[in-house]
Amino acid sequence: MAERQNAANPTNSLSLAATFGEDDLFSAEPPPDRGQPFKRLARIAGGIVIAAIVVAAVAVPSLLIEERRAARLATLEQQLSILAAGRVAVIGAWLQGTAEMTNRIVGSELFRLFATEIDLAGGDISRILDADETDSDDFGANAPLVEQLPFMERVLTDFVVGTDFMAGYLFGRDGVAYVASGGADTPGPAQAALAARVFDSGKPAFGAARAAPEGLIMEIALPVFPAQVESDGSRLEVSPGANPETSRRARPGANVVGAMVFTLPVGARLAEILAPRPAAQPGERPRLLQLSGAQLAELRPGDSPPLAPQSREDLLSDEATIPFARRPALEGATQVYASGGAVPGTPPGGC
Repeated sequence: MAERQNAANPTNSLSLAATFGEDDLFSAEPPPDRGQPFKRLARIAGGIVIAAIVVAAVAVPSLLIEERRAARLATLEQQLSILAAGRVAVIGAWLQGTAEMTNRIVGSELFRLFATEIDLAGGDISRILDADETDSDDFGANAPLVEQLPFMERVLTDFVVGTDFMAGYLFGRDGVAYVASGGADTPGPAQAALAARVFDSGKPAFGAARAAPEGLIMEIALPVFPAQVESDGSRLEVSPGANPETSRRARPGANVVGAMVFTLPVGARLAEILAPRPAAQPGERPRLLQLSGAQLAELRPGDSPPLAPQSREDLLSDEATIPFARRPALEGATQVYASGGAVPGTPPGGC
């Protein structure tokens, strides 16, 4: 633009040169500029305005980006919390429903009577089998009950075959399985320890998932109470003339006489629960962790092996929730956002 202006008006530049001359143009003192302070102030003010505009142009987008990031993280936290809570609820309801399936056996009068007599005998079944006439008042009268043992084994076997369970056992207080379903493996220390937990608490208990040729399996243990005890393990203590409906109940757990332990395959059902949902966001993946003692492992139903040990101190917690946070992924160096919760009644872990 400047070049075009100079070519169209050549006399202007010649006039200036002629007026001042070549020497005067460079040697003459410029006339005093009385408005110079105001021009300097204007330049300074202009610089401030320009600087303010530049700073605002950089800061405002940064603030907008930060606000959008915070809003996105809040939405992500809510979504992950809802998804984790939903899967925790599904797993918990499934396990609870599976445990309730055993009521037909656990609440059977025959199994409760047998467990009671074994408990009274201190686990010494020979005191029942070898009872003679001299102690018939104590144990001899129970011999017909012991003779029902083959029938009890058949009932337990039929129940296991007709359900999703793999095996069933009736444990005594001494950790011995007195009744087992047909074809069941010899119970090990893990099953005996789970039965001991039931004797101590009087409540159902779930064992840690473990790998087997059939895939992932776990044990469910339930308390067996004597016939005079309510289904919740409490026993009515009625004084003469008192109202049974208002009488005080004994402490639950104090009346446990046996523990039914069932082995359950869990791989197929867990694979269904952990499958990606149809509307899953890119990168969204549910993970199921199990903390057994000090051993942390991820349950990977369908994989070989189905249990993958993990060494993550930030996840070694028995808290009910895993707070939303940015963490290293379970594999690799990728950073991910994660949130989780514990399945009620199970060994500590998360989904």
